[in-house]
Amino acid sequence: MICAVVKDQLSLESASRADLIEIRADLLEKRAVVDLVKRSTLPVLLTLRTKAEGGAFTGSFAEYREALFELAALSPAYIDLEASQPERFLRDFASQYPHIKRVHSLHAFHAETDFDALYRKAALVPADYYKVAVSIDSSTTLLRFFRWAATKSSTLIPVPMGPLGSPGRVMVGTLQAPWSYGCVDAASSLFGQISLSDMLDTYNYKQMKEGTPLYGLIGDPVEASIGH
Repeated sequence: MICAVVKDQLSLESASRADLIEIRADLLEKRAVVDLVKRSTLPVLLTLRTKAEGGAFTGSFAEYREALFELAALSPAYIDLEASQPERFLRDFASQYPHIKRVHSLHAFHAETDFDALYRKAALVPADYYKVAVSIDSSTTLLRFFRWAATKSSTLIPVPMGPLGSPGRVMVGTLQAPWSYGCVDAASSLFGQISLSDMLDTYNYKQMKEGTPLYGLIGDPVEASIGH
């Protein structure tokens, strides 16, 4: 599946070919979030990303907690909860909203080598899915991350971040991963996301499955390559 990140009504309409949408509540006013949830014909993933995890929310933990419960009241299909938040909060949320599928997320914005340590932290409290996002600093790191992700269960959402991680957004399609994140257009790309049209029309993402052969070009520069 592809999860398209939307930020307004126009991008919501452009995301119609995705399987679900992510609405970033930290980048929008509350009224806009409510409106997008009501208008969406696709399953919704609500996210309130804190500054520490690469987002725009700068409030206290008490404010984060209150905001997450307000988002849960909108009854989204999925909600993103940062695994770095207090364990008690994560467990309380799960008990109060068992009908909402929870994604426990963790972001590493530095060259990370111990992927298992990140996964253990994300999975410390049981959830439906575990998102591990890692900044990719080389093709070698991307391949190591991809090989590591291939050993995990279908509850892992691996996210290779940054320009050097972009190929991994497509490579995820050959894993058991629930979905990969994409943007509605190149101008709205975040952390190496690939546009929805490129994922579907250029790379045939929805035709990919576990075991699909991958062929890649490693070089610099490759932007003008016919295969790019």
